Amino acid sequence: MHRGRRVILPQRPLRRTTFTLPVDRLEFLDECAKAIGQDRSGFLSIILDGFEDEIAAFAKGYVARIMKQVQNNQKETDKSAKRVESVSAS
Repeated sequence: MHRGRRVILPQRPLRRTTFTLPVDRLEFLDECAKAIGQDRSGFLSIILDGFEDEIAAFAKGYVARIMKQVQNNQKETDKSAKRVESVSAS
């Protein structure tokens, strides 16, 4: 069995940090990292570097969806308030 060449990531400034994730997500990340011969940090660097545009698009879409829900809820609240005012004025 021939083992592929290990990917060497470019040297960049590093900062150690802590992420709190469910155990199953950590196990998933570790399995993916092992499959490509990286540690968890290297795997996440590859994913973030490789899919930066898609991740940013997801985040923007997620925020837009939340903002739309907030606006819709505000409209419903305004409608309810107007109904209460009209009933109270009667």
